[in-house]
Amino acid sequence: MNKVAIAMLASIVLLLAPASTAVEEAAVFNVGDTWALGHEFDIMEELDPFTKEILEELDAEIANNPTGEPGDLMGYSLNENEGVIGVYYTSEVVDDFDEQIHIKSEEAFYIHTAIDTSITAVFFQEGTYNDVEKRCVDEGDECTYTLPDGTEIPTETQTAEIGGNFHYVTKVITETWWTQDNFDMTKMELTLGMGMSGGMKLQNVPNETWELKMKEVDYDDDGYPDAEEEDCEYDDGEETCHFEYVNTVMETAVLDAAAEASFHLVFEFDRDPLNALDLPLEANEYWEGETEVTVSGDAGVMIDIEKPVLSICPDLNCDQLPEIQELYEGLTMGIEELHENEGITVDRDGDGLPDVIDAWDDIFPMYVPENWMDDAFQAILEAISCEDDDSAQEGEECDERAEEEFEKLDLRIEDNRFAFGPYDVPVTIPYAFETSDLKSAQADDGTPYTGYQIIPSEPTSDEEDDEGDDDRDDGEGGDLDDPTDDGRAGEEDESDDEFDDEGECGGPLCESELIWFHNAETGQPAFMQMDMPNAKEDGYSVTIAPIAAEQAEQKIDANADPDNPEKNNVLSSSNVEDSDDGLLGLPGFGLMAAAGSLMLAGRRFRK
Repeated sequence: MNKVAIAMLASIVLLLAPASTAVEEAAVFNVGDTWALGHEFDIMEELDPFTKEILEELDAEIANNPTGEPGDLMGYSLNENEGVIGVYYTSEVVDDFDEQIHIKSEEAFYIHTAIDTSITAVFFQEGTYNDVEKRCVDEGDECTYTLPDGTEIPTETQTAEIGGNFHYVTKVITETWWTQDNFDMTKMELTLGMGMSGGMKLQNVPNETWELKMKEVDYDDDGYPDAEEEDCEYDDGEETCHFEYVNTVMETAVLDAAAEASFHLVFEFDRDPLNALDLPLEANEYWEGETEVTVSGDAGVMIDIEKPVLSICPDLNCDQLPEIQELYEGLTMGIEELHENEGITVDRDGDGLPDVIDAWDDIFPMYVPENWMDDAFQAILEAISCEDDDSAQEGEECDERAEEEFEKLDLRIEDNRFAFGPYDVPVTIPYAFETSDLKSAQADDGTPYTGYQIIPSEPTSDEEDDEGDDDRDDGEGGDLDDPTDDGRAGEEDESDDEFDDEGECGGPLCESELIWFHNAETGQPAFMQMDMPNAKEDGYSVTIAPIAAEQAEQKIDANADPDNPEKNNVLSSSNVEDSDDGLLGLPGFGLMAAAGSLMLAGRRFRK
């Protein structure tokens, strides 16, 4: 477990705050030095095939809608649909106090989209129609719906409006302290903030309710009526089935939701600094070391779903609906059961009693964790306690060391957030890294860039040293056209197989990843490669190249605020609700890449 933790830590270090200089050349950092990467592109262009597929399915569904009319989709308008994806990174040498180089980096990823679409088609007129008879001549042909007076249910051309917006922001701030002599990391402070908000507004969308009626017909002439629920075929070849009523309502719905998540971690390397870069970088290079670490931090989440505005409760009085009241009663019963059976009290209002849920505001905003988690922690402590031997399962032994280490972790609640540490990891932690072959790419303007990908690897053990040396065949050069090819011959990537076992991933942003490549001499990011295999028919790839630090900072400030995810300067104000600045699963790419890199089983290339 400790090896996995340090490998994850090292991955984040390399992907979020990679910066160095060639120590062999005795180059020095200057306070105020900056470097940055960034790119922004239009997501709607990549989503066009996906949008057309939805409209084609909708057209087919409307064509089968038995309204007595041709039923074709009469038209649609995408109006001002727009969306962007932005990836920006900036880093700065803050100071070099006490022979420590202090570097602060920011990585921001954001998605901002706005939808304004209208669809025109033929629907039943709004109203309730009783004793409706359906007649279809042949299967697949249009059907008629006749009222008792012989007339058909009236239809009319309706335009349904679909609008909404979605905003997703991830920003990671990394501060690192490095020794000046050989550029080893002594401390890292990591702060991640994620904000997401979205809403949808539907107007004039038909909602049809059909109530089937039992029709008495004597098919076999035995003097007794038969009851049929399915379509019945008469002698004239027509099919019929009666309905008690057909109810059509043109619905309006407004839905809004938001979520925030953040965590803050501090890693201090107590004995030996972390040698995270061995410069200058070389192809297929492998290096390793060991260190001890103290960890501390906190984490929290907030979810807020605003009370929906619906046609059935336009004045936000949905709390009075029987279905909602039943939901609240169920939540209250669940809270009382926790209190009585588990000793855990959900007490949001701080009165010392289990909460009673009878309104929307009693649920949202919801903070995770909440204050009642203190009791849950006590339950965990009791479960791992060695004082109660009777609670152990047959054949189990009490792990006193686990109990002691858990107490040292000092897991607690502070201001509705998990907090822990400082905690000294009780063992020496090994780590290892290796580099791919040299890769090259071109930016949009044709400028070429080269760099190495640095990959966390499994450390070798004394028993494995000899075997590892036999496995050191030189890999062939890597190619950015194949992101899985990093020059390590003979290696099998098992991550795809594991993923396939869980089923295919859907959505245009699925399986997207961001790969960092580093300058051989300085260790600084040379460029990034963003691959979106599902965005287009043949996939989509973009090189994120170096830009001016001021440009990246402006983009981050304007479009990547986790506390206000709707804040942006890239969408038209007409499509987004007003915010302070006039205004679907991707988490932070850096962390995605870090997690994914742990799946790589690297070969041992020894120096």
